[in-house]
Amino acid sequence: MNEVGALWRFILRRKGLSATLNGLFLALPIALVAWRASLSQDTQLEAGEIYGALIGPIILSGMLPFLTLLVMLPLTVEPFERGTATYLLSRPLPRWKVVLGFYLGGISAMAIPLAIGALAPAAILWPSTPDTLSLTKKVLGLTSVALLGALPYGALTLLLGTAIRKPLLWSLALVVGWGSVAGSITGPLRATSPHRYLHSLLRKWCDVPNTWEGLGKTFSIPDLTPPGTILSLTVILGSSAVFLFFAWKGIQRRDII
Repeated sequence: MNEVGALWRFILRRKGLSATLNGLFLALPIALVAWRASLSQDTQLEAGEIYGALIGPIILSGMLPFLTLLVMLPLTVEPFERGTATYLLSRPLPRWKVVLGFYLGGISAMAIPLAIGALAPAAILWPSTPDTLSLTKKVLGLTSVALLGALPYGALTLLLGTAIRKPLLWSLALVVGWGSVAGSITGPLRATSPHRYLHSLLRKWCDVPNTWEGLGKTFSIPDLTPPGTILSLTVILGSSAVFLFFAWKGIQRRDII
Protein backbone atom coordinates (compact mmCIF):
# COMPACT_ATOMS: atom_id res chain seq x y z
CA MET A 1 0.00 0.00 0.00
CA ASN A 2 3.05 2.29 -0.03
CA GLU A 3 2.36 3.11 -3.68
CA VAL A 4 -1.21 4.14 -2.83
CA GLY A 5 0.04 6.40 -0.05
CA ALA A 6 2.63 7.98 -2.35
CA LEU A 7 0.03 8.71 -5.02
CA TRP A 8 -2.35 10.01 -2.35
CA ARG A 9 0.21 12.49 -1.04
CA PHE A 10 1.28 13.50 -4.55
CA ILE A 11 -2.29 14.26 -5.65
CA LEU A 12 -3.05 16.11 -2.42
CA ARG A 13 0.04 18.32 -2.84
CA ARG A 14 -0.74 18.87 -6.51
CA LYS A 15 -4.44 19.64 -6.15
CA GLY A 16 -4.81 20.78 -2.55
CA LEU A 17 -3.96 24.44 -3.10
CA SER A 18 -6.02 24.88 -6.28
CA ALA A 19 -8.94 23.04 -4.68
CA THR A 20 -8.76 25.33 -1.65
CA LEU A 21 -8.74 28.43 -3.88
CA ASN A 22 -11.71 27.07 -5.84
CA GLY A 23 -13.45 26.35 -2.54
CA LEU A 24 -12.92 29.92 -1.36
CA PHE A 25 -14.31 31.19 -4.65
CA LEU A 26 -17.40 28.96 -4.35
CA ALA A 27 -17.83 29.64 -0.62
CA LEU A 28 -17.92 33.41 -1.05
CA PRO A 29 -21.40 33.61 -2.63
CA ILE A 30 -22.69 31.06 -0.09
CA ALA A 31 -21.42 33.24 2.74
CA LEU A 32 -23.05 36.28 1.11
CA VAL A 33 -26.36 34.42 0.94
CA ALA A 34 -26.10 33.65 4.66
CA TRP A 35 -25.28 37.28 5.43
CA ARG A 36 -28.16 38.60 3.33
CA ALA A 37 -30.62 36.08 4.80
CA SER A 38 -29.55 36.96 8.35
CA LEU A 39 -30.39 40.63 7.66
CA SER A 40 -33.71 39.98 5.95
CA GLN A 41 -36.79 41.31 7.73
CA ASP A 42 -39.14 39.36 5.46
CA THR A 43 -38.27 35.79 6.39
CA GLN A 44 -37.59 36.27 10.13
CA LEU A 45 -35.61 33.05 10.15
CA GLU A 46 -33.32 31.98 12.93
CA ALA A 47 -29.66 31.37 12.15
CA GLY A 48 -30.09 27.60 12.47
CA GLU A 49 -32.97 27.58 9.99
CA ILE A 50 -31.00 29.64 7.49
CA TYR A 51 -28.03 27.31 7.80
CA GLY A 52 -29.85 24.00 7.55
CA ALA A 53 -32.70 24.78 5.14
CA LEU A 54 -30.98 27.27 2.85
CA ILE A 55 -27.20 26.94 3.04
CA GLY A 56 -27.21 23.12 3.20
CA PRO A 57 -28.96 22.55 -0.16
CA ILE A 58 -26.85 25.27 -1.80
CA ILE A 59 -23.66 23.46 -0.80
CA LEU A 60 -24.98 20.03 -1.80
CA SER A 61 -26.58 21.06 -5.09
CA GLY A 62 -24.22 23.86 -6.08
CA MET A 63 -20.79 23.61 -4.51
CA LEU A 64 -20.37 19.82 -4.31
CA PRO A 65 -20.97 18.83 -7.97
CA PHE A 66 -18.94 21.66 -9.49
CA LEU A 67 -16.09 21.20 -7.03
CA THR A 68 -16.08 17.51 -7.97
CA LEU A 69 -15.66 18.39 -11.63
CA LEU A 70 -12.97 20.98 -10.90
CA VAL A 71 -10.89 18.60 -8.80
CA MET A 72 -11.57 15.03 -9.92
CA LEU A 73 -11.95 15.43 -13.68
CA PRO A 74 -8.43 16.84 -14.27
CA LEU A 75 -6.99 13.95 -12.24
CA THR A 76 -8.02 11.52 -14.97
CA VAL A 77 -7.72 13.74 -18.05
CA GLU A 78 -4.36 15.44 -17.48
CA PRO A 79 -2.26 12.26 -16.91
CA PHE A 80 -3.28 10.88 -20.32
CA GLU A 81 -2.80 14.23 -22.04
CA ARG A 82 0.61 14.92 -20.49
CA GLY A 83 1.97 11.38 -20.60
CA THR A 84 2.04 10.80 -16.84
CA ALA A 85 -0.33 7.87 -17.29
CA THR A 86 2.15 6.20 -19.63
CA TYR A 87 4.72 6.13 -16.83
CA LEU A 88 2.28 4.98 -14.15
CA LEU A 89 0.53 2.30 -16.17
CA SER A 90 3.74 0.88 -17.63
CA ARG A 91 5.20 0.30 -14.19
CA PRO A 92 4.79 -3.05 -12.37
CA LEU A 93 2.05 -1.47 -10.30
CA PRO A 94 -1.46 -2.93 -9.99
CA ARG A 95 -3.91 -0.55 -11.63
CA TRP A 96 -6.29 -0.71 -8.69
CA LYS A 97 -3.59 1.02 -6.66
CA VAL A 98 -3.45 3.81 -9.24
CA VAL A 99 -7.23 4.25 -9.06
CA LEU A 100 -7.29 4.15 -5.25
CA GLY A 101 -4.37 6.56 -4.89
CA PHE A 102 -5.93 9.06 -7.29
CA TYR A 103 -9.30 8.70 -5.57
CA LEU A 104 -8.00 9.21 -2.03
CA GLY A 105 -5.87 12.15 -3.11
CA GLY A 106 -8.76 13.81 -4.93
CA ILE A 107 -11.22 13.28 -2.07
CA SER A 108 -8.70 14.67 0.42
CA ALA A 109 -8.21 17.75 -1.76
CA MET A 110 -11.98 18.21 -1.95
CA ALA A 111 -12.39 17.89 1.81
CA ILE A 112 -10.59 21.18 2.47
CA PRO A 113 -12.86 23.47 0.40
CA LEU A 114 -15.99 21.58 1.43
CA ALA A 115 -15.13 22.26 5.06
CA ILE A 116 -14.52 25.91 4.18
CA GLY A 117 -17.89 26.05 2.42
CA ALA A 118 -19.64 24.73 5.53
CA LEU A 119 -17.77 26.94 7.99
CA ALA A 120 -17.83 30.27 6.12
CA PRO A 121 -21.60 30.90 6.38
CA ALA A 122 -21.65 29.52 9.92
CA ALA A 123 -19.05 32.09 10.96
CA ILE A 124 -21.46 34.80 9.81
CA LEU A 125 -24.48 33.25 11.53
CA TRP A 126 -22.90 32.31 14.89
CA PRO A 127 -22.95 35.85 16.34
CA SER A 128 -26.67 36.21 15.53
CA THR A 129 -27.87 33.12 17.37
CA PRO A 130 -28.12 32.56 21.13
CA ASP A 131 -28.13 28.78 20.62
CA THR A 132 -24.57 28.29 19.42
CA LEU A 133 -24.54 24.61 20.38
CA SER A 134 -27.46 23.81 18.05
CA LEU A 135 -25.81 25.67 15.16
CA THR A 136 -22.50 23.92 15.85
CA LYS A 137 -24.22 20.54 15.60
CA LYS A 138 -25.72 21.57 12.27
CA VAL A 139 -22.30 22.69 11.04
CA LEU A 140 -20.86 19.29 11.91
CA GLY A 141 -23.87 17.61 10.28
CA LEU A 142 -23.58 19.55 7.02
CA THR A 143 -19.82 19.08 6.88
CA SER A 144 -20.29 15.32 7.32
CA VAL A 145 -22.96 15.18 4.60
CA ALA A 146 -20.82 17.20 2.18
CA LEU A 147 -17.81 14.95 2.76
CA LEU A 148 -19.98 11.86 2.30
CA GLY A 149 -21.30 13.36 -0.93
CA ALA A 150 -17.77 13.70 -2.26
CA LEU A 151 -17.37 9.90 -2.13
CA PRO A 152 -19.88 8.78 -4.80
CA TYR A 153 -19.47 11.82 -7.05
CA GLY A 154 -15.67 11.63 -6.86
CA ALA A 155 -15.78 7.92 -7.72
CA LEU A 156 -18.26 8.52 -10.56
CA THR A 157 -16.07 11.22 -12.10
CA LEU A 158 -13.02 8.98 -11.76
CA LEU A 159 -14.94 6.20 -13.51
CA LEU A 160 -15.88 8.47 -16.41
CA GLY A 161 -12.34 9.78 -16.72
CA THR A 162 -10.79 6.32 -16.87
CA ALA A 163 -13.40 4.63 -19.07
CA ILE A 164 -14.19 7.43 -21.56
CA ARG A 165 -11.75 9.45 -23.63
CA LYS A 166 -13.89 12.61 -23.66
CA PRO A 167 -15.49 12.55 -20.21
CA LEU A 168 -16.45 16.23 -19.82
CA LEU A 169 -19.96 16.07 -21.30
CA TRP A 170 -20.74 12.78 -19.57
CA SER A 171 -19.50 14.20 -16.27
CA LEU A 172 -21.70 17.28 -16.62
CA ALA A 173 -24.70 15.13 -17.52
CA LEU A 174 -24.27 12.62 -14.70
CA VAL A 175 -22.72 14.61 -11.85
CA VAL A 176 -24.77 17.77 -12.39
CA GLY A 177 -27.82 16.54 -14.31
CA TRP A 178 -28.48 13.13 -12.81
CA GLY A 179 -26.87 13.90 -9.47
CA SER A 180 -27.62 17.45 -8.40
CA VAL A 181 -30.71 18.23 -10.52
CA ALA A 182 -32.57 14.91 -10.82
CA GLY A 183 -31.76 13.99 -7.23
CA SER A 184 -33.25 17.22 -5.89
CA ILE A 185 -36.60 17.31 -7.73
CA THR A 186 -39.52 14.97 -8.09
CA GLY A 187 -39.36 12.39 -10.86
CA PRO A 188 -38.43 8.77 -11.62
CA LEU A 189 -34.68 9.44 -11.48
CA ARG A 190 -34.73 10.86 -7.99
CA ALA A 191 -34.62 7.52 -6.21
CA THR A 192 -31.60 6.43 -8.30
CA SER A 193 -29.48 9.49 -7.50
CA PRO A 194 -27.11 9.66 -4.52
CA HIS A 195 -28.31 13.22 -4.05
CA ARG A 196 -31.66 12.07 -2.71
CA TYR A 197 -29.92 10.19 0.08
CA LEU A 198 -27.61 13.11 0.85
CA HIS A 199 -30.66 15.35 1.24
CA SER A 200 -32.21 12.77 3.55
CA LEU A 201 -29.12 12.87 5.79
CA LEU A 202 -29.15 16.67 5.63
CA ARG A 203 -32.75 16.76 6.87
CA LYS A 204 -31.94 14.43 9.76
CA TRP A 205 -28.56 15.80 10.81
CA CYS A 206 -29.39 19.49 10.32
CA ASP A 207 -33.04 19.33 11.45
CA VAL A 208 -34.46 20.54 8.13
CA PRO A 209 -38.25 20.10 7.78
CA ASN A 210 -39.45 17.93 4.92
CA THR A 211 -41.97 20.51 3.68
CA TRP A 212 -42.16 22.93 0.78
CA GLU A 213 -42.51 26.48 2.05
CA GLY A 214 -40.64 28.41 -0.61
CA LEU A 215 -37.16 29.83 -0.87
CA GLY A 216 -35.91 30.79 2.57
CA LYS A 217 -37.67 28.06 4.54
CA THR A 218 -36.70 24.96 2.63
CA PHE A 219 -34.67 25.24 -0.55
CA SER A 220 -35.17 21.64 -1.68
CA ILE A 221 -38.36 20.00 -2.87
CA PRO A 222 -39.71 17.63 -0.17
CA ASP A 223 -39.36 13.88 -0.47
CA LEU A 224 -42.72 12.19 0.17
CA THR A 225 -41.03 8.95 1.24
CA PRO A 226 -37.59 9.97 2.55
CA PRO A 227 -35.13 7.11 3.05
CA GLY A 228 -33.76 6.37 6.50
CA THR A 229 -30.24 6.96 7.72
CA ILE A 230 -29.07 3.35 7.33
CA LEU A 231 -30.41 3.09 3.78
CA SER A 232 -28.94 6.47 2.85
CA LEU A 233 -25.48 5.55 4.14
CA THR A 234 -25.69 2.16 2.42
CA VAL A 235 -26.56 3.73 -0.94
CA ILE A 236 -23.88 6.42 -0.68
CA LEU A 237 -21.08 4.08 0.38
CA GLY A 238 -22.28 1.24 -1.85
CA SER A 239 -22.49 3.39 -4.97
CA SER A 240 -19.01 4.75 -4.23
CA ALA A 241 -17.63 1.20 -4.12
CA VAL A 242 -19.43 0.24 -7.34
CA PHE A 243 -18.14 3.32 -9.20
CA LEU A 244 -14.60 2.63 -7.99
CA PHE A 245 -14.84 -0.98 -9.13
CA PHE A 246 -15.84 0.05 -12.64
CA ALA A 247 -13.16 2.75 -12.63
CA TRP A 248 -10.66 -0.04 -11.99
CA LYS A 249 -12.17 -2.12 -14.80
CA GLY A 250 -12.07 0.92 -17.07
CA ILE A 251 -8.40 1.67 -16.46
CA GLN A 252 -7.55 -2.00 -17.02
CA ARG A 253 -8.92 -1.68 -20.55
CA ARG A 254 -7.29 1.69 -21.15
CA ASP A 255 -4.26 1.62 -23.43
CA ILE A 256 -1.32 3.91 -22.70
CA ILE A 257 -0.40 4.86 -26.23
